[in-house]
Amino acid sequence: MSGPPSLTGRLISAGKRVVASPTAPLVGLAIAVVAALALNFWARHHDYFFYDQYAIVLHRYSFHDLLEPTNGHPVVMWLPVFYLLREIFGLSSALPFEMVSMLAMVAAACVLFAYLSSRADRWVGLAGAVLILFIGAGSDPLFWNFQLAFAGSVGAGIGALVALNCGSRRGDIFAALLLIGSVFFLAVGLSFVAAAAACILARRLPQRRPALARLALVVGPSLFLYLAWYLTYGHDSPSRISLDNVIATPGFVLKGLSASLAFLAGLGSGPTTNAAIVWGLPLLAGLMALAIWRLAAGPPISPTVWAGIAGGLSFWVLTGVNRPIDGSPATGRYCFVGAVFVLLVAVEMIRGLRLSRAFAGIATALILVSVVSNLSGFRYGRNTLAAEAANLRVTLGALDISRQTVDSEFLLAPEVSGSPFEIVVDAASYFKAEDRYGTPALGPRQLLKQPEPLRANADSVLRAALPMTLTAGAPRPNGLECILAERSGPRAKETITARQAWLRAGPNGATVAIRRFARRYAPVGTIEPNQTAKLSIPPDRSSVPWQLSLMRGKARLCKS
Repeated sequence: MSGPPSLTGRLISAGKRVVASPTAPLVGLAIAVVAALALNFWARHHDYFFYDQYAIVLHRYSFHDLLEPTNGHPVVMWLPVFYLLREIFGLSSALPFEMVSMLAMVAAACVLFAYLSSRADRWVGLAGAVLILFIGAGSDPLFWNFQLAFAGSVGAGIGALVALNCGSRRGDIFAALLLIGSVFFLAVGLSFVAAAAACILARRLPQRRPALARLALVVGPSLFLYLAWYLTYGHDSPSRISLDNVIATPGFVLKGLSASLAFLAGLGSGPTTNAAIVWGLPLLAGLMALAIWRLAAGPPISPTVWAGIAGGLSFWVLTGVNRPIDGSPATGRYCFVGAVFVLLVAVEMIRGLRLSRAFAGIATALILVSVVSNLSGFRYGRNTLAAEAANLRVTLGALDISRQTVDSEFLLAPEVSGSPFEIVVDAASYFKAEDRYGTPALGPRQLLKQPEPLRANADSVLRAALPMTLTAGAPRPNGLECILAERSGPRAKETITARQAWLRAGPNGATVAIRRFARRYAPVGTIEPNQTAKLSIPPDRSSVPWQLSLMRGKARLCKS
């Protein structure tokens, strides 16, 4: 009689049962979804609207705004979600918007799981879903509520391909509706229209339904509605198509495909995403060699492979000819979409192959390496946006303080706010939204507790927003208390409790500097030798006094 099986034998037996179980991949998907949601939740900043998000929530209100393009894209499908969330939860916290964005990302991964499972098996579907869930660690949309648009467009587009696989008229109608949704989440959907068209033309249904009739039914409505929208609204968006972009598009496509592969392999995270292109080029060359071997030695490849090829190429070509000046092919939001099309092609390439256990083990190990590598991207994304989130709360707080006198067209420009991402905030729109929906802005007491660079930015906004002026030649009223101020010494710094002060510079002139929340002084102007100037500070909503100092020279300071 043989003895009880060894521990190794029991583990192998258990592993075989797991692999053979039809529910094990579903359990794995659930675990991956929970882990991705937890990491997303940890990595985000729940009171921060980033750049275009604030442009949306501050400036879009009406049905007409719903149809207006955003960076050339239709946003009809997802903008109402922002409208609804703003009405229900307000703008004091971005958490509700982030939760919807994260759920959209998860939904897209689950739809991808369904598609890949239908083309191969559930373990392949799980592999693809996991890669997409964690590729976001190197993808800017992951930490950007605009991901709702990308994930919505991708999820609806993949869903249309799932419906097409049914081969029924009902499935075709459902696919047509999903393609409309994909296009009007974001123009990225046009690539899924191309993928659907290639799928229809490449496959012959048993019923031999005419391909042109199917094309008209499936892709016709989305193309017609997009064209109608473009002619009425979309054409108002500035075009980025240029001859230089067209000439550079082949190279852009090559680099985009390479970067997508690098992101899937976990090599795209970090501050310099162009490194993904360097890593991706040899990966692309290696996969092309494998594809050639597969064509020569393996069973016939399903014509459905043309869906992924057409979709991926159309996406990178459209992105290449329309990209902005700073639009690198290694930009995370591009690679997120490009990686999806890579997976659609890859599943067709391995379909029909009898894969060994060694191959499955190697693939699993590579996927785990990719996921672990991408974890650093979550940390990098969190730390990168932490500074932006804190700065926005500070500059909005300063804007609130200046509300009594600030010009309605005042912008949080980079030279004022210290950030390139707040220029979408103008005073009039911000105050309107604040009155209706609240704000994440910090109050004066909270501003005093912030790090010095942030307090300096608050002072910068106040100097520009109030605004304060140093007017040369202004006569000094009689009866004011006057003291001698100088660059150093007992009179180096003076508190300004009133809103006006007069200064008469010494024989060498003087440079006047002030501060409020910050420790460091910033200049507000220069007084010529032996000249008089009036410093005027409009009233505001804070009782924290200003401090005056001279950065150069001496002056007699007179204040009430």
